[in-house]
Amino acid sequence: MFARDQYLLLDFGNGRRLEQWNGFILDRLCPAVTHILQTASTIWKTADARFIPDSNLPGKKGNSERGNWIPLTEKGHFFLESTDFEVLTLRCDLDSSQQAQQTSFFLELKGSPFGHLGVFPEQMPNWEYIYRYCRTAQKQLGRRVKILNLFAYTGASSLAAAMSGADVVHLDAARNIVIQAQKNANLTEQQSSTSLSIRFIADDVLKFVRRELKRQNEYDGIILDPPSYGHGTRGEVWRISRDLPKLLNDCISLLSDPIPFLLLTSHTPGFHKQKLSDMLQDSIRQRYSSKESQRFLLTSNDMFIRSQYKKNLPSGQKVLLSTVDHRLEE
Repeated sequence: MFARDQYLLLDFGNGRRLEQWNGFILDRLCPAVTHILQTASTIWKTADARFIPDSNLPGKKGNSERGNWIPLTEKGHFFLESTDFEVLTLRCDLDSSQQAQQTSFFLELKGSPFGHLGVFPEQMPNWEYIYRYCRTAQKQLGRRVKILNLFAYTGASSLAAAMSGADVVHLDAARNIVIQAQKNANLTEQQSSTSLSIRFIADDVLKFVRRELKRQNEYDGIILDPPSYGHGTRGEVWRISRDLPKLLNDCISLLSDPIPFLLLTSHTPGFHKQKLSDMLQDSIRQRYSSKESQRFLLTSNDMFIRSQYKKNLPSGQKVLLSTVDHRLEE
């Protein structure tokens, strides 16, 4: 979870979300709440910066339009222009038991031309789960676990796994995003005095996974958060409706025994949790016999962020694959 006072969802509605990030209040797009009313109109006037889409700018990323961040206060100018580590970095704590020695990783907060900030707060419970799974699995197996993070973005899930001592392969098709993920890893190593085992790769996901199968490589856990639409490093086109089923088939074949897990999250409209669960179940059946497939458990949930007004912001779907003999409570 984020360290205290580093993140708060203030309000959402009318197609936008208002958040407080490390003292900065930012107003940005949120298509999922287009038909939901904002709770308190006055609080939106406190924003330090606002993201405004611009249809005249070229380029589109999934459902996100290009646009501009507009500073509204002096703090907004400072946020958008600053390169200072203390200003732009968030601390994420991985152990909710509040032990005296907290395990943490660090992420840079950076406004993109698509209105993103380099961090997805709805993934916070998943980061803690990944960390706990890796710790538990390593104790049971007596070795470091291998984790594959696909569509890995700026690397929060990779860092959660690596902070447990896991060996991580971090893969994303966008080279600039992989560079940002490397920067987050470097910041984390500096701040935590920890050496992380992460291999950063810029490549097309489908091609990389197929090569891993040919090499007969295996992973103890796979994490993937596929976009609706995207491009590989050489212009390969990704469409979730066409490509996700075959990717899941290959991912299931990459998982090792005895205690594998796979975490699938999605923000694509129409890909509800039951549909994602059915796709994963089909992939399991293609690899395993009916009797063998019974050892796998599929747990599905809605992802959301709770605002200060106790409203839940819908933030995608997730399905967790685990096994009967190795299950952690989320």
